[in-house]
Amino acid sequence: MAFITLSDYKPLLIQKIKSGYPVKNSTDWDIYIKNFPFDIYPEMKDIPINDRHDQNGDEEYTPDTPVFKSFTSDVEFLCLSDKGTTLDKSISLTEYLSHNGMNKIYDTYSGLGRTNVRYVKTSDAKLYKGATQDILVFKVTFKFNDPITRITLTL
Repeated sequence: MAFITLSDYKPLLIQKIKSGYPVKNSTDWDIYIKNFPFDIYPEMKDIPINDRHDQNGDEEYTPDTPVFKSFTSDVEFLCLSDKGTTLDKSISLTEYLSHNGMNKIYDTYSGLGRTNVRYVKTSDAKLYKGATQDILVFKVTFKFNDPITRITLTL
């Protein structure tokens, strides 16, 4: 089995938007972020265009306050745990993410946090079995319904 240094990986912090839910750490499930791709700034929604056939070019209405499209992102996770437990832990995390409404999430490596985030699916799972520990690498697709609001970590 490959040698994994967990200090190279960081956790994801998760909180349900509904009141009364504490902040959960992905390390509660022995799960760490392997790769969290993100765009620096979201894509703008299409703007109204008037394309007059008797004139060159077109007219675009550009609002003073633009609006942005929601987006999805595939976040890759790594679960390093006792032999035979990684699958149950990954299922438990995805059940937490997919139940009881929207989430707030915070990537402790990049410092990027978003709200109104929805679990979409889990994919590309790869299991590596060791003598005493197993490694499960898998992706979770999130939909970021609020592409602008950033949340920050306050301790």
